[in-house]
Amino acid sequence: SEQEGMNLLLTESDLPSNHPLAKNVSAAKLVKKCLYHPITVKFVGRWLNLKRITSGGMKGFDETLKEINNALKDVDQSTNAVDVLYAVLNGACSPLIKGKASQIIKLCFAAFVTVFCNESSSAAVPVEVATGFFLKVVENLGDVLSKEDPLYQSHGRQSTKLVPEILGALGVFNITKHSTKTLSGEKETSIQIDHELVRCFGEHIVNKDNSMRHL
Repeated sequence: SEQEGMNLLLTESDLPSNHPLAKNVSAAKLVKKCLYHPITVKFVGRWLNLKRITSGGMKGFDETLKEINNALKDVDQSTNAVDVLYAVLNGACSPLIKGKASQIIKLCFAAFVTVFCNESSSAAVPVEVATGFFLKVVENLGDVLSKEDPLYQSHGRQSTKLVPEILGALGVFNITKHSTKTLSGEKETSIQIDHELVRCFGEHIVNKDNSMRHL
């Protein structure tokens, strides 16, 4: 329902239930555009929260909601829940830097799915392994990215360290600490993909995303 969708949006945006966003018309439209699908609303909420944090609170909610709505304009009339979900994930994983979308997050995610989650979304990969893997992926395409990608241009190879952080904040990656079998009993941090539809989005990037064809 509309009310449940709005409540979930507020929860995932880390906002109290009495926040003014609850009565915001643009937010209500956004929840409707998500077809009230819980997983899609969840990612919109996480995306909204991430944009709020990364702007240092400089952007108002109206501006942020407008940016998100613009990113979803291709699915305005869609009744296909998967198409809308993929549009949300595509926008959330293509952060705008100085007005230009970065492809690094999507690139690393698609490579992660291809290598570690080919059959199932349940594989747990240590963060150190994933971060080293992302570094190799980006280094292999450094020539292209240095000319075209705003995140690479601003952070270089260090941009790969942001990948687990951003995907974790969005809820695309579930990052957990668990005890290892070492004598010291140290805790290891691992990455997993929580939902099969999210894994399928990685395959969708590889097979259908025209913006990634030249990479």
